[in-house]
Amino acid sequence: MPTVRSYGPSRVSRAPIPGVRKQAALTPTAAGVGLERAKEQTGQVISSIGAEVAQRGVSIFSRLAAEERAREDETALLEAEVALGKWENDRLHHPDTGALHVKGKASIPLPEEVGAEFDDVAGQLATTLTSDKQRAAFARSRVNHLLNLDGTLKRHVSREMMEHRGDVMQSTIETSVSTAIANANDLRRVGDELTTITDAIDKIGPSVGLGDEERVVAKRKAYTAVHAGVIDQLVADGQYKKAKAYFAGARDQIEGSALTKIEASLEEGTLRGESQQAADTIIRAGGTLTQQRDKAKAITDPEVRQATLQLIEHEDAVNDQIRREGQENASTAAFNILDKTKSLRAIPPGMWANFSGATKSALKNYNDDQLRGKPRTTDTGNWYRLMTMAGKDPQKFVNENLMNYKDQLTDADFQDFASLQRSIRKGEATPRIDGFLTNTQLVDSTLREAGIDTNAAVGTPEANAKAHLQRAIDRAVDVEIADGKRLSNTEIQQRLDALMKQEPTIEGSIWGFLPGIPWYTVKGKRLIDTKAGDIPASTRKLIERSLRGQGQPVNDRTVLDAYIFGKSQRAP
Repeated sequence: MPTVRSYGPSRVSRAPIPGVRKQAALTPTAAGVGLERAKEQTGQVISSIGAEVAQRGVSIFSRLAAEERAREDETALLEAEVALGKWENDRLHHPDTGALHVKGKASIPLPEEVGAEFDDVAGQLATTLTSDKQRAAFARSRVNHLLNLDGTLKRHVSREMMEHRGDVMQSTIETSVSTAIANANDLRRVGDELTTITDAIDKIGPSVGLGDEERVVAKRKAYTAVHAGVIDQLVADGQYKKAKAYFAGARDQIEGSALTKIEASLEEGTLRGESQQAADTIIRAGGTLTQQRDKAKAITDPEVRQATLQLIEHEDAVNDQIRREGQENASTAAFNILDKTKSLRAIPPGMWANFSGATKSALKNYNDDQLRGKPRTTDTGNWYRLMTMAGKDPQKFVNENLMNYKDQLTDADFQDFASLQRSIRKGEATPRIDGFLTNTQLVDSTLREAGIDTNAAVGTPEANAKAHLQRAIDRAVDVEIADGKRLSNTEIQQRLDALMKQEPTIEGSIWGFLPGIPWYTVKGKRLIDTKAGDIPASTRKLIERSLRGQGQPVNDRTVLDAYIFGKSQRAP
């Protein structure tokens, strides 16, 4: 059965309760201070706290204000310095007005002038500052700017003055050199100019950085220029002995590198001058070229003698060229007169008297053909002679007066030779001549094999045969070239061989050159031996008719040329 626990009699303990405060905190009310007193104390505390806060606010504001003023001072100072720096940079470096672009003596007043301008600009900038602190800081900066500016300008002036002094020294030297050379015949004046050069180098040289050795080098260079120029001038004036004597006296003052050149120039100039004087004297005395050469050969100095001979021969060649050109121009004018008037009387007597016999003969023959209405033809012999001359002796050919052949050449052949002359004079390639020379070799070889003298005198049957054969082959080649073809040497030789054969009379046609004309060879005779009279009459009539139809002249020469040319075309 459950048991209920029972407690005994009540017990009371006198021990204190742990942690319990024995009395309340002391407050104005608990202490018995009245309410008003409590309020007064509370107000004082609040007031004290407000004062402290206010004091702290004033301190912060003052600090912020001071910092702002400092920034304003810095900004104002920086603006002033930037403006001053821009002015300074422009004043020194502007490409048109910058002080550092002023050269020579004109730079001397720059430090004072630019310094004064700097004071004006800096003073104006100072007026824009608003505080003593700004003005004081700018004043210090202004001094630094001025010192730097003044230093830059003075260094510039120093460099310019050094360069100016160097220019003055060099100008003095150059002027003295020119003056000495211009007065080469006055040795006293030459000496004075050498002294001027010496003084300029000794007095100015140290201030432009020339040391002792450098001044010696500068003097020797200037002396060399004077002596070389004086010697050249004396030689040019024909004073060869004086030039040699001057060189002997001045030799020690001439640079070694120039000695050899001056010696060679003196020798060459002396030789040239003495030979020119001798040649002039001989030429002025007149006489034939042979007589003048004999006089030159009497000169004892071998070098002067040789040079004199060359000058005489050159002068004769020049005069001969002038005469030839004059004769060519005059003969051209005379032929033009005949073309207009058909009268020899229209040629001025003075012009006629100066013509050579060959020119007079050509003019007469040309006029006779005009009066007779006879067309001009090309003489095969002369054509061959001119072509050979152009190929083997081109200098003689270009000196030939072609007007002397005006009556013996068609206009086309005359213009052909004139063109060859111009090409040879200009040094141009002449394939026309090259081809002719090649053909000539083949013709000569063929004729020699046939027993024909290839060196026969002009006008002989052998020479005429060679000329006809050469012209026939040359014209055949020209026709092939005009058709866009080119005969090889083998093909040319085949034609030559065919022309050299003895053949019976064979009727055929000469197509191409004279279309429709029957061709007849002469029985038992080589073509190159054929004469105009050997051509059958019927064939000759057809050839003449064809020539007239082509506007060609008709005579024995042209008919025979056409006959032989036709055969050269027909040859395989």
